[in-house]
Amino acid sequence: MVDIVLATVGSVFALALFVFYSRLARERTSRFTLGLAVFSLMFLIQNLAAALFYFRFASTYSADVALPLMALHTMELVGMGAMLWLASQ
Repeated sequence: MVDIVLATVGSVFALALFVFYSRLARERTSRFTLGLAVFSLMFLIQNLAAALFYFRFASTYSADVALPLMALHTMELVGMGAMLWLASQ
């Protein structure tokens, strides 16, 4: 359950980053900002897929799989939170 929540929050963060960077890429024609928009879009797709996989396979796999994935998602969420905080400054 915690994995699904982390993936959902990560999806919200990635969506916010994608909206920010895609607007910035439209305003300034920079390949770097376009790359950041694509990067955040890939994180959005990854987080949505992770939430779906966690939901579908929660009853099949044990905590042996869920705990390491939760740790990875937590680190990713902290990183995206930092990027979102920097983008909002």
